Amino acid sequence: TEVISFRTDQFTGLSESGNTNLRIYPNPFQSTLLVESPDDDLLQLYAANGQLLISMPLGAGLNRIETAELPAGLYLICIGQHRETLLKH
Repeated sequence: TEVISFRTDQFTGLSESGNTNLRIYPNPFQSTLLVESPDDDLLQLYAANGQLLISMPLGAGLNRIETAELPAGLYLICIGQHRETLLKH
C-alpha cells in the first residue's frame, strides 16, 4: 500500500516547482487543469484519501486534463519527482 501525505500552505495560481519549466494551473481549478511540461512524463492525480484517480502520460508542451467529473476538494498531483497540492472548487 502506498501512503500519500498532504501538506498545505497557501494556494497560488502557479506551481512552486524547483523545475521552473513545469507549470500547473489554475489553482484552484474547476473543470480543466492545464499542465505545461518541458518533457514527456507521467501525471498521477490522487484524492485526499490517497486513491489514485488519474494516471496518464504527459507530452512535452501544453496538456489539458478534464476534471469536470471530480468532486470539489483537495488533490495531490505528481509529475515525475514534483508533488503539488491542488484545490478544486
